[in-house]
Amino acid sequence: MATYVTILINESDIPATKVVKQIDGEHQLSQTKHSLLHTASRHPITCLTDLANLVRSLEGEHKKFIIRGGLIDGREPSGLRRLAKAKEDSPANFEEVDCQWCLLDIDEVDIPDSFIDGQSPPIDLIKYVSQLLPDAFKVSDCWYQFSSSMGIKVGKIRVHLWYWLSKPVSNAQMRAWFSESPVDLSLFRTVQPHYTANPIFLDGAVDPWPNRSGMFNAGYDVIAVQAPDTLQLQVLDAKTSTVHRQVNKMGTIDPQEIVRDENTGLVIDGRERFLFECSIQAAKLTVRGQKAKPTIKELTDQTWALFSDEADLTDNKWSYDDALQKAQSRLAELEQGTYQFNGRQDVHILQPTPTEGTKPSFVNSESGAQLLDEALSDFFDSDGKPDTTVLRVTMGAGKTRQAIAHLKSLMTRSFGIRVEVYVPRHDIAADWADSLTGTTPVNARVIHVQPRTGTSNSTLGGLCLRQDYVKSLQDASIGVFNNACKSGDNLCVHYSDCPYIQQFIEPDMIEKDENVIHIMVHNYLTLPRNPLQVSPDIAIIDESFWGVLFQDVTIPMVAIRNNVVTDQLPRLGRIVNEALQDGEPLLEVLRGYGITSSELSLIDLEALKPNVSFDPVSPNGPRRQFDTATLHRNLTNLVRILQEELDIQSRHNPERILYDPADDSVRLTYVKDLCVPETASLLILDATADHTLMEKVLGPINFRRIDVRQQGFVTQVYDKTGSNTSWNSGEDNIDRLVDVLNVWAELGEKPLCVAHKELIKALEAHPKLNESVFLNNFGNLRGSNAAQECSVIFITGRNQPPLNSMDLKARALFWDDDIALQHDPAASINPQEAENINLGLELKNYLQSDRNTSPQSGIYARSYTDPRIERLHGQFREPKQHSRLLDYD
Repeated sequence: MATYVTILINESDIPATKVVKQIDGEHQLSQTKHSLLHTASRHPITCLTDLANLVRSLEGEHKKFIIRGGLIDGREPSGLRRLAKAKEDSPANFEEVDCQWCLLDIDEVDIPDSFIDGQSPPIDLIKYVSQLLPDAFKVSDCWYQFSSSMGIKVGKIRVHLWYWLSKPVSNAQMRAWFSESPVDLSLFRTVQPHYTANPIFLDGAVDPWPNRSGMFNAGYDVIAVQAPDTLQLQVLDAKTSTVHRQVNKMGTIDPQEIVRDENTGLVIDGRERFLFECSIQAAKLTVRGQKAKPTIKELTDQTWALFSDEADLTDNKWSYDDALQKAQSRLAELEQGTYQFNGRQDVHILQPTPTEGTKPSFVNSESGAQLLDEALSDFFDSDGKPDTTVLRVTMGAGKTRQAIAHLKSLMTRSFGIRVEVYVPRHDIAADWADSLTGTTPVNARVIHVQPRTGTSNSTLGGLCLRQDYVKSLQDASIGVFNNACKSGDNLCVHYSDCPYIQQFIEPDMIEKDENVIHIMVHNYLTLPRNPLQVSPDIAIIDESFWGVLFQDVTIPMVAIRNNVVTDQLPRLGRIVNEALQDGEPLLEVLRGYGITSSELSLIDLEALKPNVSFDPVSPNGPRRQFDTATLHRNLTNLVRILQEELDIQSRHNPERILYDPADDSVRLTYVKDLCVPETASLLILDATADHTLMEKVLGPINFRRIDVRQQGFVTQVYDKTGSNTSWNSGEDNIDRLVDVLNVWAELGEKPLCVAHKELIKALEAHPKLNESVFLNNFGNLRGSNAAQECSVIFITGRNQPPLNSMDLKARALFWDDDIALQHDPAASINPQEAENINLGLELKNYLQSDRNTSPQSGIYARSYTDPRIERLHGQFREPKQHSRLLDYD
C-alpha cells in the first residue's frame, strides 16, 4: 500500500538550500530561506527504492523540499503559507500524518580520529553514525545525503539518512524512539523542512564532497526498519513517568518537581530538571575566581560529579554525554555574555570577579562605530538574501545614525526596494523621517505612518475621517480595513481621499525608479497587515519591542462553562473550570476523559462571532453587535492554546492558562504574532538585546554584540530613591528634589531627572524648578537623543514591573521549552497568597576597571529563580541592564 510524501515548492526565486561562496580563501555559507508562499504536491511511494529515487530527483531542484505533514482537505495547493497552526492572518494549511518513511538529521557527531575530514570514504562515515542509532536502524539499508555544511564546517559528521519503515509512525512516536540518539528531534514536526537540494557553490567555491548521496547497504538485507509495537507505550510512558507531584503555591502541579527516594535520598524523578540545576551550579563553581573561562571538560566533569552524586542512575538512562550537553549550553551562555550564574543571598553569593569569560569586550566609541559599520555593511550588502540580524549596541556607536546612512546608501544603488522601519514612538519616527528627507534626501518615498485614530496622549489626532466608528471596531478587536475601508467593490465614502489610506498606496514602481520606506511605531508589529501593505524586502526594528509582544486577557469562568462544549461532551467547560479551581493537572484531566486536540476542534464558537457587515458611511459608534467580539477572540485563543499544549505529551498543566482566584476567572497569556513576513531581511537594533530571548521569538539569528565603554561614574544612594507611592504623596520630598536639581543646574551642569510619569508631572508644574533641568520618564528614555547633552542623571523612584506580570510573560514565551519554567511563589497569579514571601536577592554588579576591584561593588536586587524569567525581566527593567554595562574610567 502506498504512502505519500508532501513536497513544497517555493513560489519565489529563493533557493531552499544553502549558498556557498569563496570569500578570502574560505568557504562561507548563507542561511537557508524560504518564500512566504508555497505550492504543495504529494507523491506516492511504496518502498525504500521509491523513497531514494524521489529524494535523488530533488537534489537539483533548489526550490523544493519535503515535510512530514499533509495538506488539509479543502486547501488549494498553491499560495500556501507553511503553517500547522493558525495565525491571525492565515489559517493552518497542513496537518500531522503518520509516515512510513523518515529522515534522520545527524549534525553534531564528531569525526573520529581514525577518519580524515573530507577524505574518508563516505560509506565508512555512514556505517559509523548508523551504529549510534537504535538497534533496528543499525541493520537496515538507507539512502544517505551529506548536508550542505558537510565539509564546509569541519570536524563533524553532518548527514541526512532516509529510511523506509515497516509501518506508519507518528511524530510523537519518532521523538520517543530517538529520545536517546544523536538525532535532531525537531525534524519530527508537521511542517519542519526536510532539505533535499544540494548546496549551490558560487564565486569559485568548490564542493569538497562532490558525491554527496548514495545507497548505504548495511549488509543484513533489511530494507524496512522494524518499528516496535511498544512505540506508543513509550509515548505514554513519557507523559506518565512522573510519579508523585506536589501542588505548588500557585495552585498547580509542577511537572519538574525533583523527587527523592525516601530510603536512599537519591533523585528518582525530575532528573532532567536536576541535571539542569547541576550544570548551573557547576558553572558557578568553575567561574568563581578563574582568570579565564572554564573548558568544556571542566564544566562537564563538575556537572556530572554533582549529578551522579545525588541522582539514581540504576536505570542507565543518564550518562556523561547528558552532562556534556548541559555544559555546552552553559559555556555558550558564557561566551555570548548571557550567563546567569550569580548566586542568591539565601543560598550563597558568587562574588563578582570579572574575567575573560564573563566581562564584555569593551571598545571605545571609534572602534564601536567601526564594528557597527562592518555589521551594517554585512546586512545591507547581502544582495537581497533574507537574513535576520540582531545588533546589541550600547550608546556611543551611533547605531540609528549609521543605520540610516547605510539605508540611504542602499537606496542610491537600488530601485523598487520596499523598507519598513519600526520605532518605539511617533517622535522617534519623525526623527527618522527628518534624517531621511533632510539635507541629502534619500532616493525613496518616505512615509511616517500616522494612526487611524488619535493617540492616547493626544499628541496625534488620527487620520481616519470616521474615527468614532472605527474606534468601536478597534475596541472590539474587529478588523477595520475589511469592515470599514474596502471589501470587494464596496468602498468607504472617504476611501479615495482618506489620508490614512493614502499612506499605503504605493507609487508606480514598474519603472523601478523609486523606493518606498514606511516608518511605523512598534504597535504595528503585532497588528494584522492590511491588504495594501505589500511585503517589504527589508524590515528594521529600532530599540526593544518586548512591550508590544505579549497579550494577557481574563476570561470569566461562566463564559467557559457555557461556550466550551461539544455535542459529545456538553460538560467540557465545567471539566476545565473544576480542574483549574481544584488545582488538578488540567491536561492530564482532559486526557483522562479521552479529550484530544481533534475533540477540541469540534468546539463551535460561531454564535459569539459578531455579525459585522461592511458599513461605508456610519460616522460613529459603538455598535451593540460588537459586544461578543472580544469574548469570541479570547475563547478561540483558549481552545488553540489547549490544543497546542495537549500535543506536548509530557505536559501535565498548561503554562499559559491559569486560574485567578481573586475574581474566579481564567488568565490567558500568549505571544502575539509579528507582522514582519518570513521573506523579509530583518535588522534589529537594541542596546539590551538578549540572544536567547531573540532566538525564542525569531528563530536562528545572526547576533552581534558591541559594548562601547561608557565614560561615566555611577553612584547608588541606598534607600533614598523612594517608591513611586512615596513620591506621589510627599510634597516636601519633591521640594527637596527640586532644590538638589537646581543646585546642579546653577553649577553649570545639565541635569536630567528620570522618574515615573506622576513625579515628572509634579516636577513640570513646580514653580521653582530651574529651566535648565531636563525631565523624562522611564518609558520615554529608550531610543531618544533628547537628553544627549545632559551631564548628570538622577534616577528617582522605581521602574520595577509587577512580579506576576513578568511570570506571565515568561509563560507566554517559554511555554513549549523542554524544561518547564521554575516559578517563584512571590510571582504567583495571586500574589496576596504569598504574603511575606518575596523573590530572592541577587548581586547585580557593575563591571569595573582594573583600578577598582572591590568585590561588593553593585546592589542587591530582586530577581527570579529561573534564568529565563530573569532574562526577560531584564528587558523590562532597563536601568539594571544599562548599569551592568557601565565601566568606570
